[in-house]
Amino acid sequence: MAINEACSLWIEQRISEELEEKEITGKSLREIGREISAEIERIFEAKVKPETLTMKASRMQGVTNVTPESKVIETITEMPKILENRHPQGGGTRENAGRKSADYCQPAIALGEKEILAAAKEIRNEQRELKRGEIIEKLENIKTKTAKEIDGVYDVLVIDPPWPMQKIERDERPNQSEFEYPTMAESELEILKIPSADDCHVWLWTTHKFLPMAFRLIDVWGLKYVCVFVWHKPGGFQPIGLPQYNCEFALYARKGTPQFINTKAFPVCFNSPRGAHSEKPEDFYDVVRRVTAGRRLDMFNRRKIEGFDGWGIEAL
Repeated sequence: MAINEACSLWIEQRISEELEEKEITGKSLREIGREISAEIERIFEAKVKPETLTMKASRMQGVTNVTPESKVIETITEMPKILENRHPQGGGTRENAGRKSADYCQPAIALGEKEILAAAKEIRNEQRELKRGEIIEKLENIKTKTAKEIDGVYDVLVIDPPWPMQKIERDERPNQSEFEYPTMAESELEILKIPSADDCHVWLWTTHKFLPMAFRLIDVWGLKYVCVFVWHKPGGFQPIGLPQYNCEFALYARKGTPQFINTKAFPVCFNSPRGAHSEKPEDFYDVVRRVTAGRRLDMFNRRKIEGFDGWGIEAL
């Protein structure tokens, strides 16, 4: 494999990986460019301008199904424009500097493509672990937590609103048409104060019926929708002539650019047994505790949750 082609192949794969995780990591294209630039310097001992990588990431953003064997957007003759010339000590011509830049890639290319990608993966894992430690240290800092406590804001919010629904009336209990706890209309939920920090993870629980309302509330509260978590549970209500509703949803949105501290074993679909009426599964809270740090609040919670402050009638 030619030196320029291998370097270019590696760059494209790294950008593709970062773009695939962009919605979860919250990284900007500028941040992606800076991180990959630093990796190239460590692996290839060559320099690539972060701005160049940012522009390349911007061009690739709409590309899908990228594989390690895919060809680069730039042709091989364009690679010298991507890799800056490293001038040897004491000066030298641009031609010599270009050869010097290629020489720095030689040890990495000699390893072979698999070894290059394995080394890059190891470095990325080290960087992720370092980043994870920095995030935890920042969010768990006593001074930071105290300041947020004074301001009354949280880094993580789980919201399970009392949606404006009624129980189904049954012949055996004809007077039981209202829930035992008060419900709230959409207009009341819209003006609800959401105590979010500048960077905040938010999960909003909802059912099939109130999915449209939940999306409207996310917009009204000034949050950015990212994805939806699906709780597949045994059994469920089945309206006449319709499928069985055997799942509930937790819309994941965010304010600012919060970071997850762990994304391993972190699927958006999960199975968990049912609890008391409207009670959300402990498995869900286990995951949230594992992937986030900082102050957490469970709004309208049905029980005391470890690692969360509680807010709601049933939390008292």
